[in-house]
Amino acid sequence: MREIKFRVWNKDNKEMTNDIKVGERRLLLFDKDILMQYTGLKDKNGKEIYEGDLCQVVFKDNSKYELPCEVYFENGAFCIGSGYLQDAKELNVVSNIYENLYY
Repeated sequence: MREIKFRVWNKDNKEMTNDIKVGERRLLLFDKDILMQYTGLKDKNGKEIYEGDLCQVVFKDNSKYELPCEVYFENGAFCIGSGYLQDAKELNVVSNIYENLYY
């Protein structure tokens, strides 16, 4: 079973708070905080992958994207680029869309 946890990006402080577990009490300000869910997967270096992460990806069919792609949740599944996260053979987290290097 996948561990359910989140991280939060605070827009005002430009600060990431990691590892918010379900049931943990924390005041979230919905106009200032952005919640991102853990995918249950880790990259090739053991780093946890969350929604909003930018990853270099190689899919099981050996196709890949030149630039890092955003991890997002759509129609009940975690996705990356134009594919599903579960179809990735290798992932490498390089940044995220809030503390990014590319956007």
